[in-house]
Amino acid sequence: MRIRAFIGALAAGVLCLGSAQAAPVTIDFTSSDVNLSPGTYSEDGFAVDGAGTTTGQILSNELYAGFLFAGDVFVITREDGGAFRFVSFDFRADFAGYVSDRFSLLGFLDGVQVADFGEFETTSAGFLTQMVMSAILIDELRIVGVQLQEVSPVWDNFVFDTASEVPLPAAAPLFLAGLAGFGWMRRKRPNAAA
Repeated sequence: MRIRAFIGALAAGVLCLGSAQAAPVTIDFTSSDVNLSPGTYSEDGFAVDGAGTTTGQILSNELYAGFLFAGDVFVITREDGGAFRFVSFDFRADFAGYVSDRFSLLGFLDGVQVADFGEFETTSAGFLTQMVMSAILIDELRIVGVQLQEVSPVWDNFVFDTASEVPLPAAAPLFLAGLAGFGWMRRKRPNAAA
């Protein structure tokens, strides 16, 4: 009986663990020809705000900055204000052989910078996939212009993990409840030595 109670608690914990797993979302800019300088673009529960840029737009289903001046900022957030993890993104130069404007990617949580995902530039007109795979929870990703160079950078396929909890704490209450039940059953059993 004790083994069944233990296995039941373990199974409940595993089931709960599965429900808190990652839910990846890809922002691939399905709309085209949207000017972001005065506002935002929404897709799959995320908002991309280009108001901090001079020439931010979505052009041919890609995020584009005609010129990404130093200090220009795109901001990506969840529309519900929730936290997320940054997994990967694609980027390229607008024309092959030219150095794209340099940019950095920064993660913020509650207005405080908690991650620096690096500084990037490329001379490739074909998309390069940059894996970030960060475990850090953020509620805002900023694409920040660092240096104006030869051509515009272009971005696509931002992948985020929207699971906001680490799976173990989600499973712990059920596991502990099973262990408590195990202890209760052990106390209820008649003592054979009496």
